[in-house]
This record gives sequence, C-alpha cells and structure tokens, in this order.
Amino acid sequence: MFRDRAHELCNRYAEEIREEIRQDRDRVKSANVAKLLREIDKDLLNPDIRVEVLRLRCGIRDKNVSTAFKRELGMAPKEYSIDKRMRIAARVLTTSKIEVWRVGVGVGYLTAANFGRAFKDWGAKTPEQFRAEQGTANDSGPTPLAPEEIERALAGDLDEADAAALIGRLGELQERIRQGYQALRSPAPDRAQTERMAAAYLWRHIAREPLEIQQAAVESKASFYHTPALFLLLSTESVAEADRDAERAIQLAELALSSLQVIEERLGDSAPPYQVRAHAIAGHAYTCAGRLDDAARAFAEALEPFETMNDKPDPVVLAELSLYLGLYKGARGDLEKADSYLQAHASLMLELADHAKELQEDGAE
Repeated sequence: MFRDRAHELCNRYAEEIREEIRQDRDRVKSANVAKLLREIDKDLLNPDIRVEVLRLRCGIRDKNVSTAFKRELGMAPKEYSIDKRMRIAARVLTTSKIEVWRVGVGVGYLTAANFGRAFKDWGAKTPEQFRAEQGTANDSGPTPLAPEEIERALAGDLDEADAAALIGRLGELQERIRQGYQALRSPAPDRAQTERMAAAYLWRHIAREPLEIQQAAVESKASFYHTPALFLLLSTESVAEADRDAERAIQLAELALSSLQVIEERLGDSAPPYQVRAHAIAGHAYTCAGRLDDAARAFAEALEPFETMNDKPDPVVLAELSLYLGLYKGARGDLEKADSYLQAHASLMLELADHAKELQEDGAE
C-alpha cells in the first residue's frame, strides 16, 4: 500500500514538473533543445538518462547540443533532469511520512544509498536532514474534529463554507483510516518484493533503448540485487516474445542470463534451478528462431546444473524444461522424443495442480 502511495505521489508531482518542462520547451529557440526536452519529459523518472541516448532517440547529430541546452536553460541536460526529479522527491518528503528509500524508488533509484547521494549532491543535505528541517506537512494527520462542530453539523447549523470544509476533513480522516487498516492487513514488503518492484521500474525505462545500453544497464544494476528478480522479469519477457519475435527473445534470454551471472555467488545453493531455467529459455528462443544447433548447446548447458543439485529438482523448472525440450525435439523431427518430453511436461503439470489443490484445501481447514 505504501509502495503504491509513493508512486502515486511521485506521479502526481511529476505532472506539475512536466508542465514546467513543456513551458521550457515552448520558449527555447533551438529545435534540438526542444526535442531533448520532449524526451526528458517522457523519461522524467529515469535516473540513468544519458545525452547520447536522448540524441539517438531524437535523431540529433549535433554533438554540441548539450552546450546549446545549457546556454538556453542554465544547466546541462542531465543536471536539468536531476533537478526536476529531486524537486519531485523533495515534495514527497515534505508532504508524507513515506520512507526515504520508497521515495527514492519512486523517482527511479534502486537503492537508498544512490538516492541519498544524488539528493545530497542536489540540495547539500541528505533526504532525512531535508525532511527534518522542512517538516512534514501531514505529520499530525487531519485536524481533530471538535465535539461542538459535530453537534452543529448534526443540527444543520453550518453555512455552506463550513459544511464544505467539514466534509473535506471527514474525507481526509476516512482516507487515513483506510490506509491504516490496509497497512495492518498487509505484511511489510520483504527484499524480494522490493527488488521485483525495482526490476520492473528499471525495465520500464530501458525497454526501448538500444541493446548495448540495455546490456550495460542490466550488468551494472544487477549487482545491487540479492534475489533473482531482474532475471525472472527478463526471462518472462523472453518467453512472451518468442512467438512474436524470436530474435528479440534471444536477446532477452541473453540479458536474463547476464543478470543471473552477476548474482550467482549470492544465490549460492539456490542458483542451479535458475541456471537451468536461463539456458532452457535461451534454448526455446533459439528453437523458435530456427537456430537448432544453438538450441542444442543451450539445452546441454541447461542439463549441466542437475549434476550439482543436492535436492530433488524443482518440478516447476522440470515442467518448463520438458516443454521446451519437447518443442525442440519436434523441430528436429524427432517426434518420438518430442512426445515423451511433452507427456512428461503434462504429468508434471498435473502433479503441480494436485499439490496446489492440497495446499488450498489445507488452508481452508
């Protein structure tokens, strides 16, 4: 709930900042500077925004566009973007009690440390210091309702202005109660939940970038993760893309594998099932692209981690691997083995369905 609230506030204040950017865009003289402003507007909450990427998107060949930007607006494109983003964060810090790290995620920073450094570079104070000095507008909550106000309201003895003000305060109080109730019902987010949110945010901002930029972003950002959140997101994207654009699915599978390799040491004994899935998904993408020799190598690598697994293989991973191997064997024309793998997949899926039903029944008792 608080995660949603952080994004809600950041997006609300971002709209105000975007209006300022549009005003700047309307008044600048350089068409190229106006194009950069349009892209900054679109990607406002992305802390990794780079002038080279903006130029590429806009089709600008002039490498001196940053100089023109600074001449017209008083700061370089990256400084301009950071200033707008930090102003959004400052508004959230002073109008809510949302944790600092959540505010950072809301404006695009994956870690509290990175957000803290960026905020201090911008405002010479840490977010905590800034909030303490500025105060938080709603620290005390809604203004308490006096008994005489309630009596007057019940007696119909309020003019239109007083009635409107009272209704507003009641609405604020109702919202505060609703948030408190949801907070009691909702468990605090663990690291996995937080990193899933951060991975989705990262991908939303780099999905349209050239492959080399995506690769650099994945390899640099993955080092901040302690769970395979980024790998799971990218592997899911690869599977979804396989039937539409197999070559793109291969790229996504390779990005997923890169993100996994960065954190394999942290995952320890839990890494092998993810390694199996990474190579199996790559094999599936190669199969869909008709690159069957590459698929064969990927599936061979998918089978290697089974030798180091101490526990029984995860049936979910086995089911997925069996499906992709079945499709691969079918593409090779080995229909007998294809049928065998697909039957194994169906059997595992039935086993998983029965297990899920048992868990559901146990939970209902």
